[in-house]
Amino acid sequence: PKTATVDKNIDDAVFAAANALLTRERSHRKIVFLVSDGANSRRNVNKRDEVVKLLLSADVAVYGVGVGDAVLNRGAGVLARYARATGGDIFYAMGRDRLEEVYSRLAEQARYRYTLGYVPSVRHLTNDYHRIEVRVRRPGLTLLARDGYFYVVRPQ
Repeated sequence: PKTATVDKNIDDAVFAAANALLTRERSHRKIVFLVSDGANSRRNVNKRDEVVKLLLSADVAVYGVGVGDAVLNRGAGVLARYARATGGDIFYAMGRDRLEEVYSRLAEQARYRYTLGYVPSVRHLTNDYHRIEVRVRRPGLTLLARDGYFYVVRPQ
């Protein structure tokens, strides 16, 4: 018998999740937990760059749990790219026991997430995307930060 292939539109799913979080108050965390084998269809309606722009402008962090083939492609897949771009993180799980452990670690990490903010001295309104670099001088700390942000005018 022929097995049916299922399109996994990860980009579209993340876009829909980010859209659902858009109206959430700024004082609440906006996090997407993405559990996947990383197989992403080429039939996504939304392009990855558009999804990342929405995630960053809505202050949404993606935390990924790679299962199946994603474990073999560590750091190279769509899960890792979304996690890195948004300041989230990714873990990998080979079995059910490991999956439960990883989920607990991700939930704890997301719970203790801090948000740093600043106002640039000069606003370049012509540039949509602004690169940033965050450094920690204290030894023993692990820093997860996004590479930049999109300037968004928020209603008062």
